[in-house]
Amino acid sequence: MLWVIGFLFAGMIIGIVLRKKATLQKAVDKSISLLVYLLLFTLGLSAGANKAITTQFHILGFKAILVSLFTTAGSILVAWIIYKQFFVKEQNEE
Repeated sequence: MLWVIGFLFAGMIIGIVLRKKATLQKAVDKSISLLVYLLLFTLGLSAGANKAITTQFHILGFKAILVSLFTTAGSILVAWIIYKQFFVKEQNEE
């Protein structure tokens, strides 16, 4: 775990030092996207190779749909409450 934190801080320090280099930032952005896609691909390989996951995929998929639907609905509800509370002026104030 300390290695991960060490790499994070080393990257931050190098990023601060090289902040002004626009071409380097573009290269880093492209490489980050590529690495995220590679990570997702290897995660898919790992999940596909796991028999326990593939045999229960229909149950896991249903639960994932439920979680995503309720998460989205909760986010919309909270955003609506915050919007009404802080961003809509009362009719009486006008």
